[in-house]
Amino acid sequence: MKHILFKRISFYTHFGRMALILVVIGLVTACQPLQRTLVITSPVEVTSFTPTLPVPSASATTAKTATPTSQATQDLQPTQATLDVDKEATAQAIALIHKELPVYNASPSYGHVGAIYEPITLTADGYHASQSSNKEGDPVIKDFLLAADITWDSEYGNAGCGFTFRSDNNQDAPDEYRVVLSRISGGRIDFYALAKGKIANTRVFYAIPYDPSFKWENGTTNRLTLGVKGNNVYIFSNTIWVGALDITDPPPEEPILPEKPVKPAPPSSDLTGKDLKEAQSAYKQAMKEYQKEYDKYSEAVNKIYADYNAMMTAYSSNDIVYNDGSVGLLAYATSGSVDCHFSNAWLWVLE
Repeated sequence: MKHILFKRISFYTHFGRMALILVVIGLVTACQPLQRTLVITSPVEVTSFTPTLPVPSASATTAKTATPTSQATQDLQPTQATLDVDKEATAQAIALIHKELPVYNASPSYGHVGAIYEPITLTADGYHASQSSNKEGDPVIKDFLLAADITWDSEYGNAGCGFTFRSDNNQDAPDEYRVVLSRISGGRIDFYALAKGKIANTRVFYAIPYDPSFKWENGTTNRLTLGVKGNNVYIFSNTIWVGALDITDPPPEEPILPEKPVKPAPPSSDLTGKDLKEAQSAYKQAMKEYQKEYDKYSEAVNKIYADYNAMMTAYSSNDIVYNDGSVGLLAYATSGSVDCHFSNAWLWVLE
């Protein structure tokens, strides 16, 4: 696997200084909680600039007197054909991004490409384990759109794949936000606010019934898109809007609990003889299975309440409103393991 986790689109590519001239100013404004699409309601004033393109010097493209050092340097320089291919691939990638932006009621006129990610697989294994593509030196970003095709393979349904944003890049105890898509409940999307590495706020959204095309099985692919503007976070599953939240809102008053197992009904009093014995035997076996499921349920509920109480403690002890930070791809496991493969991923910066 390449060490470079993703390719940044910047004012410089290779040795040739290729500029992406895009009008800068971001806009994705608030939508009402029951709306199914993200609606721009009050555009901000648009400002623009025309940067001066740096021109490569002649020495960068002409041959030099051959010395061991200069010849080695020449050998490392890309050919013009390579640069042309890169330019064409970059232009095609940007054109696809511009085409997708209106799906989220965003416009190529408001913002610029922040990154085009190379395909990458991230793995997390263990209780609250995670792996992200963030690294030291990533740019600080406030508002953005981030989209990726996600193919997963998870041991348990509650392990998932998604994004981290407004992160301080602390590898051990980060302050950051996360949005994680998982297979649980047929497609669930969790928002987390972390304070010093501990969960301090959360929200839960469901892909179904908003997104009937969602695929929950292992090995399937879904497209997750995240829009962040100010304190507002917008979540899309396969380009369909499924929820929004305000990062300043407090945690829910009660945790969300799994569905309680249904206790088997005893045999009917109308049964007699052989029928009664068979029904009693089946009931006894059903009760054993029920008890196993109920024990798992009780264990899960106790853990959920423990996590909830820890979250409330972290929430009351920390300021969890983060204005900016780095953005990255994320594999996250609340238990078990998960492999997350990201492809066709891009970051659009709103300014």
